[in-house]
Parts: sequence; C-alpha cells; structure tokens
Amino acid sequence: MIQDLLNKLRPVDVKKIVFDMKKGIIRVDLQDESMIQFEDVISFFYTDEEVSYQTHLDLKPIVYDAAGFDAQFTAYEDDWEEEDDFFTPYSVPNFSLCVDDRSMLIEAGKIKIGGSTYILTERMQ
Repeated sequence: MIQDLLNKLRPVDVKKIVFDMKKGIIRVDLQDESMIQFEDVISFFYTDEEVSYQTHLDLKPIVYDAAGFDAQFTAYEDDWEEEDDFFTPYSVPNFSLCVDDRSMLIEAGKIKIGGSTYILTERMQ
C-alpha cells in the first residue's frame, strides 16, 4: 500500500530537504507545494556523495521495502576482531530516496504522504 501511494506521486522537482534529527524527521518539500515526511527516523545514509541543497533537484521514485533493504548498517564493539562472525545490526533502512542520481537510505517508523500519516509495520532485523 505504501509503495502504491509513493508510485502515484507525480515526478516533480524538490524544493528542499529538511533534516530535524532532534524530532526524528526528514522532510522533502516539493515544488508543487506538497511534501513527503519521514518520521521516527532512526538513521539515514548517503550511498553516494551527499545530496546537495540546491533547488530544482530531480526526485526519482521513492522505494519502500517493509522488510528493509539488504544494506544493513552495523555497529561493532571496540574490541571486535575481524574473524568474529557475530555482529549486531544497528539499522535496516526501509526507504530508498534518489535525488539527482544520488541515493539516500532511510530507516523510518512512519511516513506522511498527502497529509496522511502511515505507521509502518515492524521490520525484520
């Protein structure tokens, strides 16, 4: 259902991307005055170089995967050794956002689209 809603968004330029990590929010303001807001953001990661903050950025389709993408961010203890097979998944991103051929992976608990907020189901970690 979430992916269907994201697929219905018209391709439109990004006006700006706002990060408010104190509130756990990443908001994408679009030129048509609409917005997409990721809420309860646990983490985000640029897979390429950081998305610039210039205006008129080209937004590509946003991809949602309830189970999370294979790219897991991990945290290791200071005494972790290379031969250890055990690690604790730190974050499993469930959104892929592409702007001007640069990608960002986001792990969020909610998304706001068209004025409606959707609570996302538990993800596998």
